[in-house]
Amino acid sequence: MKDLVHALGYEVVRTNIHKPGREIDIVARHPFEGRRAVVECKAHKEKIGGGDVNKFVGALDAERGPQEQISGYFASISGFKDSAIEQEEASGRKRVALLGPNEIVEQLIKSRVLTPRSTATFRAGTLMAGSGEWSVDDECDVAAHASGWLWVVYFTHSGGRQAFTLIHADGNFPTEVIAAEIAHGLREHEKVSIPFKAGRPAPKEADIDSARNAYYEHLIQEYGNFTLEGFPVDQYVGSKSISLENLYIPQMLEEVFDDEPSTDAEEGERYPRKNRIRVSDALSSGNAIAILGVPGAGKTTLIKRLATSYADRDRLGLVRDSLPKTAWVPLVLRCRDIQDASRTIVNLLREIPSRAEMPQFTQSFGPLVDACLRSGQALILVDGVDEFPEAAHRAKFLQRLRTFMGTYPLCTVIMTSREAGFREVSGFVSERFKRYRISDLTPDEIHSLTVAWHVQAYGESQQTIGQATALAEQIISKDRVRRLAVNPLLLTTLLLVQRWIGDLPRKRSVLYEKAIELLLMTWNVEGFKPIDLDEAKPHLGFLAYSMTMSGNQRICKDEMLEIFADARVALPEVLGFCKLSPHDLLGRIELRSSLVTQVGHEIYNGTLQPVYEFKHLTFQEYLTAMALVCGWHPDSLDGYDPLERVTSVISDPRWHEIVSLFGVLSGRKGAAVVALILEEAKKAAEDFMVAPVEDDEDEMETVRNLAELLYTCLEDEVQVGPDLADEALRFLIEWFPDDEETDDYMGLVTSRYGALLLDSARAWVSDPTDPYDSSYIAILGKVFLAGLIQDANAPDRMGEEIRAKLASDDPVDRVAALKLLMIFAYHLSQNMINESTHGVTEADALVICRDSLSQVLSAILDPNPAAQVISLWATAWLAQSLSLSRTQQVNLLPILRSFLLGPPKGRINSFAGWVISDALVNLGSLPPLRFTEGEKKRLREYIISDHDWLPHETRGAIVLAVLSDDVELYTSAHRVLKERKDKHSKLHRRIVSYMRRRRKIE
Repeated sequence: MKDLVHALGYEVVRTNIHKPGREIDIVARHPFEGRRAVVECKAHKEKIGGGDVNKFVGALDAERGPQEQISGYFASISGFKDSAIEQEEASGRKRVALLGPNEIVEQLIKSRVLTPRSTATFRAGTLMAGSGEWSVDDECDVAAHASGWLWVVYFTHSGGRQAFTLIHADGNFPTEVIAAEIAHGLREHEKVSIPFKAGRPAPKEADIDSARNAYYEHLIQEYGNFTLEGFPVDQYVGSKSISLENLYIPQMLEEVFDDEPSTDAEEGERYPRKNRIRVSDALSSGNAIAILGVPGAGKTTLIKRLATSYADRDRLGLVRDSLPKTAWVPLVLRCRDIQDASRTIVNLLREIPSRAEMPQFTQSFGPLVDACLRSGQALILVDGVDEFPEAAHRAKFLQRLRTFMGTYPLCTVIMTSREAGFREVSGFVSERFKRYRISDLTPDEIHSLTVAWHVQAYGESQQTIGQATALAEQIISKDRVRRLAVNPLLLTTLLLVQRWIGDLPRKRSVLYEKAIELLLMTWNVEGFKPIDLDEAKPHLGFLAYSMTMSGNQRICKDEMLEIFADARVALPEVLGFCKLSPHDLLGRIELRSSLVTQVGHEIYNGTLQPVYEFKHLTFQEYLTAMALVCGWHPDSLDGYDPLERVTSVISDPRWHEIVSLFGVLSGRKGAAVVALILEEAKKAAEDFMVAPVEDDEDEMETVRNLAELLYTCLEDEVQVGPDLADEALRFLIEWFPDDEETDDYMGLVTSRYGALLLDSARAWVSDPTDPYDSSYIAILGKVFLAGLIQDANAPDRMGEEIRAKLASDDPVDRVAALKLLMIFAYHLSQNMINESTHGVTEADALVICRDSLSQVLSAILDPNPAAQVISLWATAWLAQSLSLSRTQQVNLLPILRSFLLGPPKGRINSFAGWVISDALVNLGSLPPLRFTEGEKKRLREYIISDHDWLPHETRGAIVLAVLSDDVELYTSAHRVLKERKDKHSKLHRRIVSYMRRRRKIE
């Protein structure tokens, strides 16, 4: 029924929701209008009567919030009794929309999930060619199967039905195996006794095999190799083709959750841990996966690995990534190649041969696509959803993809995208796709890729491996360099630049500059005259700017020549004395270039033209920023301020990489860029604070994007003065949480603004303000950990340092140590302690936490509110790995009770409830409690919750209520917990055991 909900224009939010006194099948939300829909679904053989409709209307009224727009739909595949329909008509108002079988089918056809009836009957009629006795019945049935919706079409003779056939939702006959399975099911369960007539036989197997083999050869040739052309290596190695598997480091993923908090997942068990998983594990958990990542994270490389592995099964075992040995047929769609996003996905797949320059196989490739779609063998690999030029195009494509998946639910679909480009359109597929983020490279993975690159470039000798190992250690040990190297593209570029200039750049802008100069050096090879970089870079900057402004990432040969010519007219001072004609310059690019590469052919001005694109979008973005700074663009008239262009695109996430690079390259003028971003971010934050509830997510997305851009500018050390830097840092602390993507602000700590940030953190901790769980705390904890990893020689030394800080008179020391213990405790609870990251093994971390436990508990009464919050937070996580003694639990109870039931104080109340529910586990040892009427009222307010997952305050209040002798109080607490026992099984078992021993329940 999710297809029906999508057909009605809604996105499914939740299904099978159990609420007190009622159950709801589906809750959905309109992607644009903020309206909600509640859907009741019935699959009974008998028609639905008025009683069931009235019951649903009651549940709908209970679900509706104050002044909320909410629509109700009752879907019944058997239809409704006349009395129910008349009852709704007589009510005088549209209480609920009744959707019987005809209405359901009509909506599925309208949304193109199901082909029209006329198409199905026409297709079925082809089986009757040459037969004048039988005819196709206009009355058809619809069947639902795991492979999708199907029409059941009947053939009649002499007024009676004689046979039936099946037409898939896409208008074609299903595969032989699926058709036989469905026909058998209709006979067994629906008592269909007439014969089944199969569709036309499949096309010749030999033709399909030829098309498949040709396409697989294309995939291997296109995606199966790297080359080191243009790299600073000898001529033999430079022209060598390297197998993808020899440089491929298996990528790890982190799941991205719909309810992922804006702060680190360390807040509570509601938010699943961000553990690193293999791609194979993600594939086994679902057949619709969105893989997100920053530029250069390896999204396209992953697509290449999947495509080549299933095109050539022998390659599966060449990399230890445990990919499934499924008989998938890989079908690759590069979004940058798709000219019309409104085309159906099936048509785009059928047109693969023409885009792969093998048009001779177009006719036989279509049946291959159709067969593997219907059988579920298709592995659809969609690369670069963010590379559509407009958000509207992305949205249209994803709408088509959603419809496609409703039609072919057995297929596996993997899409990749930059995260910013995906977020604004994710609602179109959020219900179907499980989202993952490509994890940064670990130190071990940095070492592996560094060694693999050197072996391929310079040969597998002990000397080469030794040099590569030493360089990897140098990269890992330098924090600013390591932060670049966690990205595979930047690490590879870093290796090239280091080999060329003999040093490791610490800034992205410097890295890109040197990399582009290096790649341009591919023109200066033996046999060609050297080219002037001062001539080449302005041309390419002008080209990059023109392509970015037009939203294009690909360009035809003649169009590039026109842009080169326009550059010379627009920039006479720069390009007025060029030695090469535009045609000759392009000829050099065609002959020997690693920066701009030919990727195919397209029709341009009536002729077939070579098509080019930048080797990586990052280079196009950097050159666009360079063009803005240097005036290498058609808008560079006298008096033109490039900041005007930046202002016009500041809210567009696709320009954010360009804007941050522009700020860095602008030198002192970069301060104006940061000031502009900060001003726009503050306006967005103000809009968010006053936005209606239905719009707050969109407003928050704007704030988040601008805050990320501001963070990037400061991390890249755009030049700003102390006052502006301080103002920007304070905004980030308030609006940019210390989550894993920002690596807890360590990128800023190691920048030129690090000292200012640390001074602000220390000042805040000395006199904290609400909220008391500020990102400043995480910054101090991470800095403390980094210092310990460098200085401490053994775990016991680290433990001594931590305990000394806990005993310090300086609240800054105490808060830093408490945060570090909380980090250890959290990662212990999730089995995620990593010695290279945390400086200790899991066993050592457990010992440190155990030996520090009493000091952590004492800090709960610390006079500093920030220390109180972080000590409660640490205690909650420590309780997952360590048990508090009974004495400790008894002593903590009155303190935690006073915190939970006391006046609001930051998150102290919430975290106190968390500790009560998770750390005070020996309920039988705790004394019975009595409460004042005011305290009882507060407990009732906490206990009444409409959340599926009970908040910390509610769980803590339930424990306190159960410890009391107030029957009404502990009974209501038990009832609320019982309704959610699946979510809180441990707490429920503990409470039930205690209440039975105390004879409070049977």
